[in-house]
Amino acid sequence: MMPNLLWLTNFGALYAANVADFGSAATPQFAVIPAMPIIPAVPAVGTLSEIGTNAVFGDRVTIGTNQYTFVGTLTNKVANQIKRAVTFDGSLSNLIAAINAAAGSGTAYSTATKSNPKVTAGSLVNHAFTVTARTAGAAGDTIVTLFTPKTASVNLTWGMPTLANGANGVTTTTNTTAFVNHSLVSDQGRPFGPLTSRATAQSQTAPVLHSAG
Repeated sequence: MMPNLLWLTNFGALYAANVADFGSAATPQFAVIPAMPIIPAVPAVGTLSEIGTNAVFGDRVTIGTNQYTFVGTLTNKVANQIKRAVTFDGSLSNLIAAINAAAGSGTAYSTATKSNPKVTAGSLVNHAFTVTARTAGAAGDTIVTLFTPKTASVNLTWGMPTLANGANGVTTTTNTTAFVNHSLVSDQGRPFGPLTSRATAQSQTAPVLHSAG
């Protein structure tokens, strides 16, 4: 008896005579392909770092479709305005608050500002912070990250023009059974599958095959 097969690859001639045995539970002639474990998707990330003394009025930071502008006085009806603080860390802390729509609306950033739809911002560490794509996967690598200085002085840097290192996840698969044979399969001379060459080999699904005898 031949076991149930998901794939049968045939390259030549294989015969199931009366005494043929294509495998049993005790001595299987097929390979079991183990299930693939689930691998979670990885979100894309990017880091904005200070490289100057402070943000300049009019400096712009772009993250996805949002463009944030550092100002001296907030106009609360205008979205994405960031209050320039006395220190650079203070200015970036205000930007982080705006990205996350955290505490500080109306003082650290304009009240019309909404949370960034593409990313979240982490805490300020060593004069830099990391933004992470809200949706995990390779698509996050297309989220734009730019710094546009108002003057010739470049005070911030992303290092990359987009987020990076996003990866798609892998879903699990069930166990599969494959019987690979480089021949024609037949039962008492009646072909089970056509004779083929390696160049035109076909995989097919087979029911249980019994040899007479």
